[in-house]
Amino acid sequence: MSAWWTRVGSSQTRTEIDADNDPRLAAALGAILEQYACRLEMKVDTLRKLQIAAQEAWQNVWQSFNGSSAKLHIDCEEFSDRIEMTFRCSGGPDAEIEAFAAGFKAKVDQVTVEKRSGKTELKLIKYAARN
Repeated sequence: MSAWWTRVGSSQTRTEIDADNDPRLAAALGAILEQYACRLEMKVDTLRKLQIAAQEAWQNVWQSFNGSSAKLHIDCEEFSDRIEMTFRCSGGPDAEIEAFAAGFKAKVDQVTVEKRSGKTELKLIKYAARN
């Protein structure tokens, strides 16, 4: 079962997703990104790049689990000038995650991989005014 939580405020919107290992759920993330992009007046091509990056990150983060049934935690945040997505997972080799993270640079404006509280975080940032 997946849990969704959304907070709407004056300066940003945030959606948290705790999802099962089911690639079909990536479509829901694409819909959230589309909603954010509309409010930011993001170009269609820019949104498509972000959605492709999100889907690839969703699939590749789970590939790093090597078949584990662990959940994936995703934070999506809309700011006045950008969308940020953070994928957090409890397992998987960091080297693998860092290797495929380099492939996102053509689709998003910033990519970071960090370790926090023993969990790997992959953050993708896309600015509304950039292609």
